[in-house]
Amino acid sequence: MVKVWYQHDQNVPSKINIDPDSDIDDLKEKLFGSTDKGQYQTTYKGQPLRPSAEVPQDTTDEMPIVFTKIVNVPSSSKSKHFNSITSIELK
Repeated sequence: MVKVWYQHDQNVPSKINIDPDSDIDDLKEKLFGSTDKGQYQTTYKGQPLRPSAEVPQDTTDEMPIVFTKIVNVPSSSKSKHFNSITSIELK
């Protein structure tokens, strides 16, 4: 087992023990469960990590793996509302 430091949603960094051959997808599933693991973007030292990337093993509480919740952007297929303002000059 390897100790890995992580942080999510700007909380205080925490540590977890994982298998040394784990990838980011394995770590996300252990932390967030299989249902919610897709809701987080993973970065380390400011670089995004793909789900298949190896889990960095040189993490510290000052340099943890960071999980940020992905905010859903409204799709462009939803209806759009436009406001129109008409100006009339009165005499």
